[in-house]
Amino acid sequence: MTGGDTLAGFSVYVSDTPDWKSGTLCYQHDINEPVDNSVSIDCFTTGRYVTIYNSRNGTLHSTLSSFAYINICEVNVTGKCFVDNMIYQ
Repeated sequence: MTGGDTLAGFSVYVSDTPDWKSGTLCYQHDINEPVDNSVSIDCFTTGRYVTIYNSRNGTLHSTLSSFAYINICEVNVTGKCFVDNMIYQ
């Protein structure tokens, strides 16, 4: 098992409330593809909360951990704020 194996199959959601399931799915990793140590995701939506979620749902991949846990060293979320048709970064 390598470092990215526990991250395989992860999803990124953006929502306006803590209920991430009501938000927008920005990214879904293909569990059949390897995961790089550094992942950059462009998500063109608005929201207050960013959720990184992983559920293996009984995966049959023998090379992957059956546990869905994530080790994250750093997350950088950037965006633009629109107020009265003005853009602020």
